[in-house]
Amino acid sequence: MLWPSKNQRSRRHTKCSVYGESVHPHATVRLVCSDVYCKPCLKSFFLHVAKDKSLFPPKCHRQPINISTIKADFLVEELTAYRSAELEFTSTDRVYCADPECAKFIPIPQRTSDCASCKACSAGTCMHCKALAHDGGCLADEARQSLINFADEQGWKPCFGCGEMVFRYEGCDHINCRCSAEFCYRCGVKWKECLCGDWRVVAMAQELQTNHECDHSGKFTKLEGSRRGKVCEMCGTRHHKYILSCKRCHMLACEDCRRHRL
Repeated sequence: MLWPSKNQRSRRHTKCSVYGESVHPHATVRLVCSDVYCKPCLKSFFLHVAKDKSLFPPKCHRQPINISTIKADFLVEELTAYRSAELEFTSTDRVYCADPECAKFIPIPQRTSDCASCKACSAGTCMHCKALAHDGGCLADEARQSLINFADEQGWKPCFGCGEMVFRYEGCDHINCRCSAEFCYRCGVKWKECLCGDWRVVAMAQELQTNHECDHSGKFTKLEGSRRGKVCEMCGTRHHKYILSCKRCHMLACEDCRRHRL
């Protein structure tokens, strides 16, 4: 019986861009950016994304990664956890359980105008003061109505995402709320969807700034590690094996950040 040679076996395998080892093609996924991931590495990345908002939405070399490419390898609980994180990260109106031992995100279907019900611990959260649900009218709601009346007199604008009042002391009409929503201060409508026109000027200015500064889109140099190691400027992790350096601006980035954050 003839056994395949080592070279023949190697031709039947492909190298994982992350792990660096040769694996069978059936156990890999080729992404839009042309990188090849073994399925365990790709699944591990998605599970990491579910715990780190800075990695969402998942991408490699600036190209989005659709979970459908690895969905079949997820356990039901893992897929549920990822979908829950996806719902939280894409929400502009985040409400969390007021029980400090839980603090889970409460999606919109579990909320009323006065109370949000947490399925994880069954606690109720007051939608007005964000404390544990209580009987009677909420003083925070009455105070908020007074604030709304005062804000209207002063020309303040409520964020369409979280409802918080925003006061602009100076600057343009482009408002970035702490809830991540962006809106026009002049009309209160979601940024780039109003008819005021200022967003087009701001967009042009941002484009000029982006093109003037390094966007790290070119090649990176691989720097061998040392005993002290080198720190990634994106995630702050110290790497002793090797790190990458942008050829244009010399910024240091680890392999993970080069793929998924830049």
